Amino acid sequence: MNKFLTILRNQKSITLFLIIGYCSILLFFHQSAGELFAELVDSITRKKSDNILFVFFLFIFFVYLIKLFSNKVRINKRQLIFLLPTFIISFYTFFCLFVNNIELIHFAQYALLTLLIFPLSNRVGSAIFLSSFFGIMDEAFQYYNTYNELRPTLGYFDFNDVIANILGSAFMGIMLIPFNSSKVHYREFFCLKELRFLFIIIVSLIIFLFIDFISFFNSDAIIILNQQISKEESFFTIVPPGVVYHIIKPLEGIIFVILLLLFYFMIDLKPNFALSNEK
Repeated sequence: MNKFLTILRNQKSITLFLIIGYCSILLFFHQSAGELFAELVDSITRKKSDNILFVFFLFIFFVYLIKLFSNKVRINKRQLIFLLPTFIISFYTFFCLFVNNIELIHFAQYALLTLLIFPLSNRVGSAIFLSSFFGIMDEAFQYYNTYNELRPTLGYFDFNDVIANILGSAFMGIMLIPFNSSKVHYREFFCLKELRFLFIIIVSLIIFLFIDFISFFNSDAIIILNQQISKEESFFTIVPPGVVYHIIKPLEGIIFVILLLLFYFMIDLKPNFALSNEK
């Protein structure tokens, strides 16, 4: 891993080219991938395709754990403290937020993006944020463009996928913690450009909501995050063929996303403040 990261750091122009190319693939080939998967499901039963995908990604996860715990740089407290909540939230995401197992691809997509970004940012928390931010922009693009054609009935911004994108970024970030050489003191932490950018986004969102430029539910606003699910909708939704899952509503999703990003920003804190006696 260290050799690979060194190559990416030394070849920054190539790394940037790879990031731009990879992001373009994620952004513009989403619909094609969705149509390809639909054809695959049509050729076999949905249950069988879900089982195949589950076994495949379970194998990938075990490989991830083996790599994490057999790393030459021994796993430390910081990795464990961030890994456990990430695993618990991912468990909830898999069983409560996914309609089918193809959604697991979000974990792999944004884990890879985080791996590409890290050599340029040199901070794990920064790489997770940048990867997750692109994931949010990607879902916004899909909502206002692709989804209207591919899934006309989807009338809401898919925070379920955004959460999966962040978690995928986090899993890779946790593996990269031993290589995180640019940690910051807690006084510097609040001056991070990424944290300030997140604060600007939050303030802008509040202003846009106040002036009715953005709305959570149906209204005369220019941007409506949820055109389908009502405020009174039950916690779980049932879709054919009897799949039960939870659709994250806008306010719930925004709060969840902000808390996750702030949590993973803490990876960059120096041990003497965040986690002392690291080994």
